[in-house]
Amino acid sequence: MTITQLEYIIAVQTYGSFSEAASKCLVTQPTLSMQIQKLESELGAIIFRRDKYPINPTDIGTKIIEQAKHIIKEKERLNVIIQTEKGEFVGSFKAAIIPTISSYLLPMFLGNFTKKYPNIELIIDEVTTDEVISGLGKRYFDIGIIALRSSIDNVISESLYYEPIVAFVPSDHKLMKKSKINQDDLNVNDFLLLKE
Repeated sequence: MTITQLEYIIAVQTYGSFSEAASKCLVTQPTLSMQIQKLESELGAIIFRRDKYPINPTDIGTKIIEQAKHIIKEKERLNVIIQTEKGEFVGSFKAAIIPTISSYLLPMFLGNFTKKYPNIELIIDEVTTDEVISGLGKRYFDIGIIALRSSIDNVISESLYYEPIVAFVPSDHKLMKKSKINQDDLNVNDFLLLKE
């Protein structure tokens, strides 16, 4: 049993797909699948049901994955103890951010972060809000950045900044006469929305 195998089963549970998990773990799908099969063989238990999509763990697989998460966390804590003692920080830091903010927010801190922590591999995933919350809950991400404050069990949330909400309306629209728009003034049929 290896830490890598444990990371692979956590990734498959997180993404519900062997191919997507392999992509996120930066390996080929056959490599990831082979390592998971080796782990299942060693444990004598089938971890995932492979007959349906998305891929879901078996009952025993769910218990194995939960234990794997604890093992990974304890490994990370051990690394933190050593890093703190040496005054160094190494390893990986997984951040999830929604695409609508990433292009504005990431340039503000990426340069400083990589200079201050050159030995940390920063892994950034652009995902939906639901995927950020799910990934945090499953401990796949170390940090998540979303547009709205959210209450999630066992997660500490902090507001980074606030920005105004503005409306763009045609020059002949009835709202052009207003200097301030209230929620009651809005008609849902007038909205242009981003796709998922």
